[in-house]
Amino acid sequence: MFSSGFTFLFSPLFAVLVVPPIILFIKGVKAGGNRRRVAICIAVSIACIILAAGIKFVYDINHVIGTYSGYESDEIVIDGVTYVEDYANDYSASDKGHYLGSVVYIDQDNQQKDPKFVWDVKGTDEYIYVLFAYDGTIYKRVD
Repeated sequence: MFSSGFTFLFSPLFAVLVVPPIILFIKGVKAGGNRRRVAICIAVSIACIILAAGIKFVYDINHVIGTYSGYESDEIVIDGVTYVEDYANDYSASDKGHYLGSVVYIDQDNQQKDPKFVWDVKGTDEYIYVLFAYDGTIYKRVD
C-alpha cells in the first residue's frame, strides 16, 4: 500500500518526456555538435523535466486513495482497511513519512468533497497521518 517517491522514474510519463531530450543531448555531444545545438538540447531537457515534475505533483495532490465518514471524520477507509482517530499514541506531525494521496467525503449526490491529505507514519504500518487545512491527526488501523 505504501510506495516510495522513486516510482516516478519508472513511469511511462517520465520515459516519454525526459528520456528523448537526454538522448538527443548525448547524440549532439558525441557528434561534436555546436554549442547552440547542445544548449538547445539542455534547455529542452530541463523544460521537459520541469513539465514532468509538475504533472506528477498535480497527479499526487489529486490522487484519491480512500474516503472518510463520521461526524468529525472519525473513520477513514483506504483499500478496504479502516482507520480511526487515535489520540493516545506516541506520534506527531514530525513522524510523517511518504505522501500517499488524499481521502474525500462522498455526499448523497456522489460528489467528492473536502479532500484530506494522507501520509504514512515512519516506522509503522499501523498508523497514518492525516492533514486537513492546518489540523493534523494520527489515525490507527482497526483490524
